[in-house]
Amino acid sequence: MKKKSFKLTKNIYLKLVNIKDAKFIYNLRTNKKLAQYLNPTSSKFKDQLEWMKDYFKRNNKNLEYYFKFQIRKNNKFNDIGIARVIKLSKYNFSFGSWIMKPGSKSWQALECALSIYEFAFIKKKFKKNLMWMDLKNKKVITFHKVMGAVETNRDKKQLYAFLTSSHYKKIKKKFNFYYY
Repeated sequence: MKKKSFKLTKNIYLKLVNIKDAKFIYNLRTNKKLAQYLNPTSSKFKDQLEWMKDYFKRNNKNLEYYFKFQIRKNNKFNDIGIARVIKLSKYNFSFGSWIMKPGSKSWQALECALSIYEFAFIKKKFKKNLMWMDLKNKKVITFHKVMGAVETNRDKKQLYAFLTSSHYKKIKKKFNFYYY
């Protein structure tokens, strides 16, 4: 993928992260409240830098995409969150590590999710988003079910679900005002 920043919805820019974004990511991922349902992040900033160097290798092989969400206001780009597109196979992906900056509006979170789906389903032509969510993370479970995710299984800790590209196309029609 050559382009480092692009806009797939009306207001949100997806920007592939770079090493300059490490502090922003680190601050979000080490915020206990924001990251409570994500895999833990080391409290050492240098570990974040090392993790990112490994990520760049995966990204160069098109194995993973790590995005920063930005919104443009007064000719300035403001960072509002992050998310990853991971576990890529020929047809499937997973959308995860999604964190929105405190104070972000709910419409921004929705549009960020739509931009990830537009990237994965339309631009990259994946067929299915495979999800696993912490059972305690009620907001995210509700969000994905409202978006059309279908639960397949659950265990003591996780709920497993999927969302197909055809589900996304219905979502896109429903939320067409978030697109051009």
